Amino acid sequence: MSTSLTDAHLDGHDFTARPLGVAPDGSKFPTGSAASCSCGWEGDIEHALGRGAFPLQEADEAAAREWQRDHVAALRAATATRAEADAMRAVVAALRTMIDEDRPLAALDLIRIGGGEFSPLAREAALRATYLDNSWTDIGRALGISRQAAWEKYGKR
Repeated sequence: MSTSLTDAHLDGHDFTARPLGVAPDGSKFPTGSAASCSCGWEGDIEHALGRGAFPLQEADEAAAREWQRDHVAALRAATATRAEADAMRAVVAALRTMIDEDRPLAALDLIRIGGGEFSPLAREAALRATYLDNSWTDIGRALGISRQAAWEKYGKR
């Protein structure tokens, strides 16, 4: 079962209830569900089926709650939502289209408009992240650069 939880639409993170159960002879039969994410994260709890346990749908729902509580909640402050990431991808696509349609000066104008804002905003975000006790390693990871490069670009005054 794959589910999408509207308040948990983080870019690159989709929930899947991983079926559990392998018989001694190697054949598979459902014994429960476990939470997993498209990023590779897997939950620690086996939500069992059967007598005194969950029906399959409830096991999947329990796995989804575990994913949201133990994985998504920790990512929420550091990961763009799917809508936010899509908005940024749309800007990049618009720039590429302008260039491909022989409108490079229009693309440069758009970059100028955004460029004047992105650099100061990146510095402001990095400083706010340090204020919130995030490390330069966390900041570098969010930017896709090393801790040292992040500190040199945004930490030094």
